[in-house]
Amino acid sequence: MGRILALGMVVVLAGIFATTVFERRPRAFSSDIVPGTAGPAEVKLLGWPRQLSWDDFRNLRKAPVGRPQNAAMIASRFRTPEGEPLVPTERDGRWRFERIVVRVEMDSGHSWVSEEHRSDAVLAHEQAHLDITGLAAREWIERVQQIEARSRSEALDEAERSYRSIHEKLRLVQRLYDHGSYGSREEQGEWLDRIARLTRNGEPLPEPGELKGYSAIGGSHDVY
Repeated sequence: MGRILALGMVVVLAGIFATTVFERRPRAFSSDIVPGTAGPAEVKLLGWPRQLSWDDFRNLRKAPVGRPQNAAMIASRFRTPEGEPLVPTERDGRWRFERIVVRVEMDSGHSWVSEEHRSDAVLAHEQAHLDITGLAAREWIERVQQIEARSRSEALDEAERSYRSIHEKLRLVQRLYDHGSYGSREEQGEWLDRIARLTRNGEPLPEPGELKGYSAIGGSHDVY
């Protein structure tokens, strides 16, 4: 008998010609008491890769009040689906996660495009925001797979720490993507090529400090 982790994170991403907006911290982990039984290792990443279309967005005549500079906005997140919490199991004195299910989601209700900006270029920009979220979800799965703890609580604590670490990395990479691609077709193309390569090759997102523009945003932890 022991704790489980059910987790979810909302990331609201600004679109082209805008900054990125995030919650200050991930949603709280919830816990309960359930039996954990060892079984065959199973990993699932649901909802990504996914190809977006403008049908996935609300169509607005103009940008909402307070966001006149925005052409579009996408809201995305990754989380453990309802009914699929992380449950560590014990084998040979070590605690691991042998079933990991994570879903990448787009919130169409909070994603929109202004009519005048419904173009292939803007859609490609928003697609990349979703793909960055997907890459972060995949990286978190890989980190959780590597956990080998001495106790159930230690395994859960490590999973939570890695989740918060990935959340912060995602927040900064999304900001750097908007910052780097703002008003530049060339840099937008470089970002799209990078994201496609990472997705295809199974590589993780680069660390924010390795990306162009990190010094300009100062590695700030503020919410914009």
